[in-house]
Amino acid sequence: MNRAEAQRVIGAVLDELRDMSYDELVETFLDDPHAREIEGPDSGTLYRVEIEAFWDDREGENLRVLVAVDDGNGLRGYVPVTEDFTIAPNGLFVGE
Repeated sequence: MNRAEAQRVIGAVLDELRDMSYDELVETFLDDPHAREIEGPDSGTLYRVEIEAFWDDREGENLRVLVAVDDGNGLRGYVPVTEDFTIAPNGLFVGE
């Protein structure tokens, strides 16, 4: 897997997710992980992107959103490239 390209794919997905409100993220992803395929911008490789959200500490408070990407080949299918962010109910990103 081209790690740099996978990072660009994650970056694009994170940008989309960060544009969503806290309520939209809770409604869309909490307890309902989503998966989709995105074509790599340089190689054309199909990357599997998984998005899930869960309470970071207490229910109804901070929400952690996790994005994982792999190309389905080799060990990356078991150890994907991941990034996450945490958003508070007031819409501010925690720790940033």
